[in-house]
Amino acid sequence: IVADATASSDIKQINVYFNGQTAGNFSGDFGVRYRFLWSFAPNNQGPQNLLEIEVVDGNNQKGRSGVIVYTP
Repeated sequence: IVADATASSDIKQINVYFNGQTAGNFSGDFGVRYRFLWSFAPNNQGPQNLLEIEVVDGNNQKGRSGVIVYTP
């Protein structure tokens, strides 16, 4: 996964969801702009999968984006 995140205050948490289930949670002081890089091998994949990234900033504002991932 490669995701660029931008927030109005420092990013404090990044959550990754795969098909609605939590795949990873990352906490820290990431700054207002951050490039998130992460690899994983999901167990619950089907022919069509939803991958979502949620970013939470220091003001507890949340942003979420998703993409459909197709597998053969």
